[in-house]
Formats: sequence, structure tokens, C-alpha cells
Amino acid sequence: ADAADPDQVIEGLFTDLGDPPLLGAADFKYLPRWRTVEVLLHIEATRLQKEGKPLEALDAMVRNLWLGRQMADRVMFRESSTGYAQMMLALQRLRDIPFVDSRLESPVLTAENVRDIGRRLREPQGLLGIDRLLMPQGDRIAAEQLISKTMLPNAGANPDTFSPVLAAITSRGRPLRLFSETARWGALRSLHADTNQTTARLGIVYDDYTRRWALNYHDPVLRRPFAYTRTDRTRYSSMDVFVRDISQLFRDRHLLRVEAEGTRNALALYGYRLQNRRSAPSLAALRPTFIQNLELDVYDPRRAATLSYFVPMTRAVANAQPRPHEMQVLPELLDNRNQQF
Repeated sequence: ADAADPDQVIEGLFTDLGDPPLLGAADFKYLPRWRTVEVLLHIEATRLQKEGKPLEALDAMVRNLWLGRQMADRVMFRESSTGYAQMMLALQRLRDIPFVDSRLESPVLTAENVRDIGRRLREPQGLLGIDRLLMPQGDRIAAEQLISKTMLPNAGANPDTFSPVLAAITSRGRPLRLFSETARWGALRSLHADTNQTTARLGIVYDDYTRRWALNYHDPVLRRPFAYTRTDRTRYSSMDVFVRDISQLFRDRHLLRVEAEGTRNALALYGYRLQNRRSAPSLAALRPTFIQNLELDVYDPRRAATLSYFVPMTRAVANAQPRPHEMQVLPELLDNRNQQF
């Protein structure tokens, strides 16, 4: 707050680090306003499409995507994960707008419009740059700061700061819980590992994250439990405060690739249809007008197979009779951040 403009502080457009200021106690007060901007962009896209301006609606979603991309580059986990969610929703909307346009008796979008939007999403040279996304490291720095604040060098937990500091963080926003949290941390203090052990464990957890970040999503190592989940919650009870479980970002980054590849190919298919008044017989027919290369299937563990595509009710398979294509859709329960289907 001290480093922000007073008007921004009044409006809540800052990050509150508490008193004393600690990165581990960061309260990102501006994020709800950021979310409001995202929602308003979606509303604006709806308004533009309703007024017969789907190209302007697509442009609004591309700008929304770039905003999310900038947020995903932030060094704190909560900010970065917000960016991932924003980008995935923007990519979904970039498919939804052309779909609504395709249902019109006379579509407004042209093949050139759709091709230009697809080029803005091009990888890996484009601005999206999923492979350039870095693992957020700010939470590790925050954890190191908390260790220095709550523990004594070459000893154990600091009796003067361990319980008050951790209780203030875990009861933030719920002041009536401060006394019970102080008592809980006071009881855990004597069971806690010493400073050197805690620092070493912190390094093991984040080194594990860092090694895995460079791996392919289908690498068997990623199927093993993370070091964070294997941490003794009695000896290292403070880890639940010091360390953020960022394992969900590994899944989010993969889903972002899925959304991006699907969006690029969906736009290319619609562009082909607008230009030729029929559906493309295969993805290969989209080259080089709408896509540069056939993209690899991100669900192929070997990353060797290209994306597959066919038009239902056609002779997609030699000597096969055309018949309706049946699909099973299995909704997945989302993680605890959303608690919804």
C-alpha cells in the first residue's frame, strides 16, 4: 500500500502485505476488479455480436486473451493461476463467437476475418507462447521470508514470532479465529522441525516442481505424488502456510495447449467453410491457407500423431456406410477452486 497511489489504495487496486509486510501474507485485493474487467469484456463481446459485429467481438476476446497471458506471467501462484483460467475461457469464447455466426442465415464473418484471428493465435512464434510460460517462483521467495521471520537461525521455531505470525495469516479475513489459531500454532511449535530441516524441505518441494515443469505432460514422473504431498504435516506443519500447492498449474498448462490447438483448428475449419461453402474433407485441406502445419495431438503420449478430423455422415472410412456419429460426453468435476461442474 505504501508504494501505491493513494487513489488506487482507496479503490482496493493494490496488494496488501499485512503488518508487518510479508509476501506470504499477500492479499491480492485487486484481483476481484481484474475479474470484473474480464467479465465486462465478455459482456462487450456479446453486445458486439448482437449488433452484427462478430469481428469486433473476436478482437475483444483476443485482447482478453493477452490480458490473461500477462497475468499468467506473474510470479505469485494465485495471480498466475488466474491468468491461466482467463486465457482458457477466452479461447473457448473465440470458438463460440464464430459458432453463433455460423448459425445465421447469412454469416457476417468472412474467411479472411477468421484467418487473421487464427494467425494472431499462432504458436510458437506468436504472443501466446505457452512453452514460454514459466513456473511462478514468488511463493518460494515468500516462504523463505516466512522462515526467516518465524524461525531462529540453526535452531527451531522462534517462540516470539512463530505462533503470532502464522496465526495472523491463517485467520486473515476471519478475526474471530485469531485466538484459536494462535493456540493451535503454539501447540505445533514444539513438534516442528528445526530451521535447517525446514529450509531443506522447502528446497526439496520446489526443486521437485521445477524438475517436473520441464517434462512432457505424459511423462511417467508426473504421475507420481509430488514432494509437497509427501511432506510430513506434523514435523512441517508450517508448509501449509509457507508453500502453495502449484501442481494444478501442470494440468492447467496442458489444458491451455488443448484449448489453443482446438481453437486454431476450429477457426481454420470455419474459414474453409466460409470460403468454399462446404466442410473441409480433412485438416490437410486447411494448409497453407488457414494453418501452416498440422498440429500434433496433445493427448498422444508420444506427441507423434497429428490431430484427427472427419465429417459425420460421409464416407470417412473406405467402404463404410454413412451413419450418425455417436459421442459420449463425460463431465468432469472441477477442482476445489470452483466447486462446480
